[in-house]
Amino acid sequence: SSQQPQCYHEPNVVQSIKLEPYKVNNFSLNVIPIENDISNVLANVPIEIASNGTEFYSAEMGINSIGTMDSLSSYTVYIQGNSEITIDIVGCLIDVDTVRYNLPPNFMTYMSYTGNLPFPAEDFFSTIANEILIVSDDNGNYYIPQFGINSIDTAGGMQPGKGYLI
Repeated sequence: SSQQPQCYHEPNVVQSIKLEPYKVNNFSLNVIPIENDISNVLANVPIEIASNGTEFYSAEMGINSIGTMDSLSSYTVYIQGNSEITIDIVGCLIDVDTVRYNLPPNFMTYMSYTGNLPFPAEDFFSTIANEILIVSDDNGNYYIPQFGINSIDTAGGMQPGKGYLI
């Protein structure tokens, strides 16, 4: 079952997340944010819509079924305009040893990567590789263990601030 992560260090740090134009960005948190309502996190970001796969946020449309952001989920967001946007999120670093994911079977899950350094997908998923059909990122990279396909690691591994669909 899922267990909400704990802080690794008490002093707050800033996680910077880059959102690119003309694509659906999939981002995640590697901090436990001080301001954890998605409307506060994305307050100054011109977005069309954000989602965690089952819930949505759009200030323009007056929708916020996401509310409090979950550090174990990832979020897709499509920004307005033609320029890259960086959002800064203040919080404490997540102690990765306290992270426990709940990945329901036969369901595509928006999963966070809570590490603060790149890490090989093959190693990250090694204990459940036989149970995974596919892992994908927002750049068109995939890890498909049963076919030996792993362009996520070829592209530098799982990245801090990125989300993955598993």
